[in-house]
Amino acid sequence: MWTFTLILLAIGVVTADQTPTDSTQLHLDKSHHEEAQVGSNVTLWCNFTTKPPAQLGNLTVHWTKDGVSILFVNKTYTHPNSTPISEEKLQKGDASLSLSHVSREDAGIYTCSIQYGTKRESLIVTLRILDDPDSMGQKNDGSSMKHGAAVGPWCVALLLVFGYKP
Repeated sequence: MWTFTLILLAIGVVTADQTPTDSTQLHLDKSHHEEAQVGSNVTLWCNFTTKPPAQLGNLTVHWTKDGVSILFVNKTYTHPNSTPISEEKLQKGDASLSLSHVSREDAGIYTCSIQYGTKRESLIVTLRILDDPDSMGQKNDGSSMKHGAAVGPWCVALLLVFGYKP
């Protein structure tokens, strides 16, 4: 009986000294900036690679905007209830967030955080919203440039003819 107890204690000491190695790897793309016109659609890219290949049971995606949670996805829970990120895209390492009909209020700092097993990485996407050129009642068809190009030489000619006094 004592021999059996000593063997168990020896096994316990040996296994306690061995630390398990976590071979899981996670890598995200770099942080970046995006720009979009008011009313347009934009994708905030968040691509990742994992080794071993991603298993959705071990994967969590969390998007925040200016520090406030806007999307949380894992195998058992999704907030909000309908997620714009499909399982197929997640399997391929794509956790990008698509925004439709953006407004000025959508501008901000977005953070994509991925947790895979015990590994966690984040990237930041800064979204800048550009004013719609039609919002001021002017279409950007280049017509103002055409008129300016035609009027400029006439003004110079008139100044030379009528404004020049030797």
